[in-house]
Amino acid sequence: VGHSGYFCSSSYGGALRASLAMVRDLKRRLGANVDILALSQRPMPEGMVYKLEQGGVGLYHWEGHLVLVGEAEEMGCALAARRYDAVFSLSIEASLLRFAKSLSATRYYAMAHNYYLIPFGPFRNSEVQQGHVELLCSLDAVLSPCRHHARYLRQWCPQDG
Repeated sequence: VGHSGYFCSSSYGGALRASLAMVRDLKRRLGANVDILALSQRPMPEGMVYKLEQGGVGLYHWEGHLVLVGEAEEMGCALAARRYDAVFSLSIEASLLRFAKSLSATRYYAMAHNYYLIPFGPFRNSEVQQGHVELLCSLDAVLSPCRHHARYLRQWCPQDG
């Protein structure tokens, strides 16, 4: 699960590259058993503007793979009958975590990208949204693209219990 911009941009930072590499590897290993989901952003990335039906879910081609794109509510309805072994959120943003946790799965994971995204750490750039800490604590794991960042997460990430 990611934002629509993750799959149609030509400019990426290192952490997003790590997340997309993970998606590529999952598709390589598991093929059709992996769904790639992207929540619509505002404004909609130019490459996706014409992919969505009015208020619906659309398909976007990314590196030869289909990405299901849409609003969280419509995507949730379209995927209500699906059961996943695992759901990976490509960010710890509250909106992506809420959507990821709304899907039926055995395990839930999220990729942390940076040092300033709330709700933890000394470098917060905004206020913590209600329920964000609980969402993080409900995950099976928060993943990190490097050792230094993993140490930072161990120090600052909220712990369940």
